[in-house]
Amino acid sequence: MLLAMAGMRRKRESPSRDADHVPLNLHQLKLFRVVAERGSLSLASRELAMRQPSLSIQMRRLEESLGLVLLRRSGRGVALTPAGKEVYELAVHLLDQTDAAERRIEALRAGRAGSLRVGASHTGTMYFLVELVDGFSTAHPETQVDIEVGQMAKLLPKLHLGALDAVLNWGPKPPALTATTLFEDRFVVMCSPQHPAGKRGSLTADEFRQGPFIAPDDGVQTPSWMDLWLFQHDLFPEAVQRLPSVDAVKRFVEAGRGLTIMSMTSAKREVDAGVLVTVALKNFPLTRPMLLLTRPGEQLAVTEHFRQFAQAFAAHAHACS
Repeated sequence: MLLAMAGMRRKRESPSRDADHVPLNLHQLKLFRVVAERGSLSLASRELAMRQPSLSIQMRRLEESLGLVLLRRSGRGVALTPAGKEVYELAVHLLDQTDAAERRIEALRAGRAGSLRVGASHTGTMYFLVELVDGFSTAHPETQVDIEVGQMAKLLPKLHLGALDAVLNWGPKPPALTATTLFEDRFVVMCSPQHPAGKRGSLTADEFRQGPFIAPDDGVQTPSWMDLWLFQHDLFPEAVQRLPSVDAVKRFVEAGRGLTIMSMTSAKREVDAGVLVTVALKNFPLTRPMLLLTRPGEQLAVTEHFRQFAQAFAAHAHACS
């Protein structure tokens, strides 16, 4: 008789559980977490906006599904059993991880998270892209943005193939790509403040043609768009020195070695610092659109989010300049 009563007591204290695996019920774990933290079914039901009997039923069902007694009930409230304390710690960790996963999935869906690979050439586009990515990463730290710098002849095929998500380049727009115009970039003649033209603030077409003219070497055997423009306007200099990068061109021009034509985006820092000055050249209205190039058709949410951010960032930057 005593053995039978002891068996009945053990049966009441250990809720039965089906031998088959029962998946965790996240809803019940959320309710259990509140009950454990409040120490009262009454207070927990009030916070959860549900009837206390319904909450009690859910707690019983959770205990039965786990095969564990989680709560000791008394007139003063509820207390966690040793098993309940362990399940509570596991529940907190699991629910926090679930919340983080749900937020991450929502961010991916909305384009606020994920990874993005953007290309630019060794020109002013690179300078603007660095500022753009810095602003985007500050506003959206959950998105990983990688920059690839190289020749446009290599970047555009990668964009077509999907190895890049976007490319920043000056216009005109290449065929078979979608272009978003961010702003019009102004190209100007620049030199050192100690250069005769820099002291006057202007020069004639003959003075420009006499050079020397310093330009970046883009590594392509065909004439650059700048070469073609100068030929078309009868301004091609008699002496041209080509250097491997835009930075090298700026250093040489700062040292008074000659003139150059550069976008304001490329040389804004040097012009602001006074180490390069802009020089007026008659009939020299040269601008090019800064374009964000993407593949046509449906875009990843993160790519579209970056495109919209780039538009707003460019508009704000040029409104303040």
